[in-house]
Amino acid sequence: MISTRPSGSVWTPKLDGTEVLYVPLWHPKTRLSPFTSFDRNRHVMTNVGAIWGKYGRTFAGDDDSIRPAANAAFAFTGGSVVAWINQTFSTELNRWVTDFRDVGNTTGYFYITSNTNTLTASQGTHYVDLVATSTVPAGSWTMVAVLGINMGNDGQAAIGDRGEHQVGNNMLGTIGEVWIYNSTISIGDLTRIYQATKWRYQS
Repeated sequence: MISTRPSGSVWTPKLDGTEVLYVPLWHPKTRLSPFTSFDRNRHVMTNVGAIWGKYGRTFAGDDDSIRPAANAAFAFTGGSVVAWINQTFSTELNRWVTDFRDVGNTTGYFYITSNTNTLTASQGTHYVDLVATSTVPAGSWTMVAVLGINMGNDGQAAIGDRGEHQVGNNMLGTIGEVWIYNSTISIGDLTRIYQATKWRYQS
């Protein structure tokens, strides 16, 4: 069950025991690099190129990325990835969260939005603003989620990154915040995340 907790002057959702990563990229404490994630793991996050703003970090679609140090917490099965994104339509792929396993990425999984504005992942069930769909709009804030996914066994992950250590096909747009859980959260929990955070992205 997701509860709420104070984080500075705002309230953010928490799923006790299964929250692997939470990063509110709009928070002033994330302006500098490296910064520390807001979950119990306290990951050291390194930003390369993504520009901080009051709604999150903006990625230019080339080599911008935010990466935590490798951690065994990122190796699990049946997990969930949730994020608020505002993507810019691109002829390339928009990768918002990536798990990669080796330099060639022959066995890695991607959680991406593509040039057809379709949420694509190697597995799991897709939700866009609580609707079971894979269609992601461009130019507006949207909460995207993939439930029931497996992360690789090398303990590495990235935000806005292509994942196989190459330039290109990275996120083009802004990412507001990201949650990673090592369990498949319920639709009720996903709804609570949405309701607790949507105000920030409604202008």
